[in-house]
Formats: sequence, C-alpha cells, structure tokens
Amino acid sequence: YARRPVEWDSDKLQPVHHTLDKFVAQRLLVRYEQAGKKMIEVAHESLFTAWKPLKLWLDGYRADLLVKREIGHDARNWLALGKPRDRVWRGARLQQAKTLLKSGKLDGAEKDFVKSGRNRQWLRRIALASTGMAILISLSALSYGLYEAEQKAEQIFNQIIERLAVDIVSFLPEGSDPGLIEVSPGKFIHEISNEPLYPLGSQNRIVKGVYGQGRVFAVAHDGAFAKQLFYVPGAVAAEAGVQPDSGTVAETEIETASMFFEIAFSWAGLHHLDEFGVLYSTGHCEVVSDNENYASNSLPIEWIAQRTEWVEPISDLADADRLADAGLLIIGNAWGRFSAAEVDAVHTFVQNGGGLLLAGLGWSWQQDHGADSPYNPCDFNPHSQQLSKANDVYPMNAIGVPLGISWVH
Repeated sequence: YARRPVEWDSDKLQPVHHTLDKFVAQRLLVRYEQAGKKMIEVAHESLFTAWKPLKLWLDGYRADLLVKREIGHDARNWLALGKPRDRVWRGARLQQAKTLLKSGKLDGAEKDFVKSGRNRQWLRRIALASTGMAILISLSALSYGLYEAEQKAEQIFNQIIERLAVDIVSFLPEGSDPGLIEVSPGKFIHEISNEPLYPLGSQNRIVKGVYGQGRVFAVAHDGAFAKQLFYVPGAVAAEAGVQPDSGTVAETEIETASMFFEIAFSWAGLHHLDEFGVLYSTGHCEVVSDNENYASNSLPIEWIAQRTEWVEPISDLADADRLADAGLLIIGNAWGRFSAAEVDAVHTFVQNGGGLLLAGLGWSWQQDHGADSPYNPCDFNPHSQQLSKANDVYPMNAIGVPLGISWVH
C-alpha cells in the first residue's frame, strides 16, 4: 500500500475532523498545506502493516482498493485522451465500479469516469428494455453525445407512442374498451404529436408530457400496464435457460411486459442517468398492482426488477422520503381514496424530477363505483381488502386533475 494525501476540507473528512485531530496529535497522521490547500495523510507507510487493526481492515477491503486503483489509472488516461466514450468501462467491471460509486468511495476524475460508463450503459439499456422501433433509439443515439442522444431518443419515442395510440386496442386484453383522457391547457406540457391523434380536441387515449422537472405518462385503460403471460414448449424454455416450475412440463409459462408498457416505462425513465428504483402504489384498491390472486391484472414486477435497481410497493404515498429515493412511481387505476397529503406528495415528487406512470378507466368507475355494483377492486387487491371504493370523486382524477389531466366518462 502507498500513502495518498487527501484534502482536509473534503466532504468525506469534514464530519470526522474531531477524530482525525486525535490521530494527528498522536503523530499517526500529518497535516500540512500544499498549494494553498490543507492536506492530511498517513505519517509513515509502515503503519499499514505495523498497526494490526488497520492491516486487518485494509486486507478486508483489498478487492475494493485494487478496483479503485484501476479506476484511478484508467480515469487519468481517459482524461488525457479527451474523454473518449469507447474508453469507459462496461460489463462486469462497470458493475464493480458502480458499486464503489454508490458507496461514496470515488472522487473527482474517478467519479466522472464511472458516470460516463454508466451513461453509456443507460443508452444501451433502452434497447434491452424495449422492442421493435425502440431499439433504434439506442442504436442511433450511441453515435451522439449524451444530451444529443437524449434528444434523438425523445424524437423516436414520440413516433413510437403516436403509433401505439392509434392502435392501442391491439395492446390490450381481448375485448377491452379504452376510455379517454382530457388535458387541461396551461398545466400539463402536453407533447404527443403535432396533429391530433383523434378528432377529439383535447381528448386522447394516451397522454405524455412534462410536469415541473418530471415526466408523466397516462393511459386510458389499465390493461395496458398488466403483465402478459405466454407459453412456450418445455424444450425451448430449457434451451433458453428458463426452468419450468415442475419436473417434466410440456409448456412453460413465461411472464413479460407488454410492448406498450415497455415503451411507457422507458420513456418515463428517459431522463434518469442513475440506476433508479421503482415504487408501485398499493392500498388504494388498485386494479393493476401485484395482484397475484388476479394475475391478469398484475404489474410485470419481475420484468421491472430486471431493469432497475429495485422495485417495491408503497401504500402511503405521503411518505416523501420513500418517494425521494425512487425514480419512478406507478399507479394502476386506484379506486380507493388518496389523502390530500398523498396527492401533494405525488405532485412534489414529479415536480422534483420523478417519473409517473398512470393507468385509469373513467367510464368503468362511473359505471361500477356505486355501492350496489358487484365490481369492487378492493376485494381482489390483497392490500386493500379492508377498504371501500370511493363513491364521490374518481381517485385517479384526484391525482390527475392537479396535473392537468383527467379520465373522462
């Protein structure tokens, strides 16, 4: 090991100045000025081996230290060459580096180097997360800088979503009847196409746009967010590495997301360069949630988990701390009331840069929200069976109207 000076006033050291002063007093560390900056470093390299507790600690973190040293070496070369995109780390090495980045163990050029690799991975992730035309986004964007790539991706997403809106029924369960969403001018920065998708004025099947620093994608049928199940021959599944639930099964059930959900999910997370977490709303009689006892109305949880840092349910949307940790929130046609605090917290989340995916079906709530109607999502949602469906204001509109969108009857 070799000693390395660190700035005394760095963010990492400021909280422990009092402790470090004691080490300086015992001459284990030395403090001095260099080029007008206060520096601190180990008094002598023999300390690394002579002081047993420190030696044990260093041996335990040896792997991280070696990776950090490699990052530092490659980061300096990367800077010297003008930050070329093809010199950043990728694959397993990038995953190691991202772990160190999250733990706060990297500084300066090391952080910039790893973030550049992470950003390049982000561009490729869209191609892996989406199908069809969406693949073109990453393939074309990789030749651009990060800002230009995001603008290019945005243009192609607009084209894809316009086509989805025209043919939305083909992405819904058989027999589905989508409703409409109305946009209030002046609140929601609505950008889906230059020409109306339908001759309906401000009403559409799909609405996407910007609210504050965040993104909102809303669809007029909850089935668009439900996971899809399909079956493949057991031999094909085994060859692909998918293990059936039991020994010899002629067909294996595979879960995935609809192409519609993939596009919506990717667009809503387009501005996130970090690995981000996902929350999905529960406890409000959501028609689409993690309803395993009603699988056709369950979100593609496993699909989401494979493409994000984490995915978790949230029952109290007023929990601002949990929302702040996430990059994306999904609400799948809630029929139970949201509190005023929850509505405010969701809007703050989006204003601060969060992505919001909303699915609703206005005519269904209008038709079946009455107490005499047998249809009650609170009954089949495992998180809401002690709740009652709202009977005055459609809960999705409680969330949507302040944003400038509403599901109409």
